[in-house]
Amino acid sequence: MTARIDLAVPAVRRLRQKGTLKEGTVLQSFAFDEVHRHLYVLQLRRGGGKAGNLCLNRLDLQGRRPGHMCLQGFGHGVSLGVQHASDGTVWIWTEADAEDGYGRGVTRLRFFDGAVHTTKDVKVRHPIAGSTGNQPSVCTATNRIAVRHRVDGSPRYRV
Repeated sequence: MTARIDLAVPAVRRLRQKGTLKEGTVLQSFAFDEVHRHLYVLQLRRGGGKAGNLCLNRLDLQGRRPGHMCLQGFGHGVSLGVQHASDGTVWIWTEADAEDGYGRGVTRLRFFDGAVHTTKDVKVRHPIAGSTGNQPSVCTATNRIAVRHRVDGSPRYRV
């Protein structure tokens, strides 16, 4: 039997409370790290919308924030995924290479409390040439990534 996510855990309830997240802005997306019992939350940084500046928060399941990092020029934070590599490394997937506030590509990175990353610090992948608004989602059961994106303004999906 597959374990279910308990939406009553303090981390989820606390997302509505002021001061839980680093920035005073709204949450854009979140993803669970079931293995290490963390909740990762993306939010736009104050005044960083057009530039694509994000804050990545890491919460424990009690709702405490043991860390955050800044992502400069990544995108709008619409989507977030957690991947566990066979060597134990946790990778965070999100959009990258912002133009008008949304990512033209996707990337993965490791979480380091207090770090500030620009898109020059990570390998940006452009899986769909000419696409905008790339939003990755990770399927941990199949080790695949789906990317919602736009081509000529029309939404599309690719796995």
